[in-house]
Amino acid sequence: MKKLFFVAFCFSFAIFAVLTSLFVVLYFRLFPHRAIFVYPLSFVFGFLLGILFYLVLTKFMK
Repeated sequence: MKKLFFVAFCFSFAIFAVLTSLFVVLYFRLFPHRAIFVYPLSFVFGFLLGILFYLVLTKFMK
């Protein structure tokens, strides 16, 4: 069961990171000189959302 939670965390991290990075790329196409600073933050945001999703999932699965 713990392996399932880890897999769910990895998938949620990947999904949130990809969606956030796509949003950042689309939004900052207007400002290409600023996109390089914000793009790595999308993965940090995806990691935090993955942790949040993991905590919510573990709380409801107990």
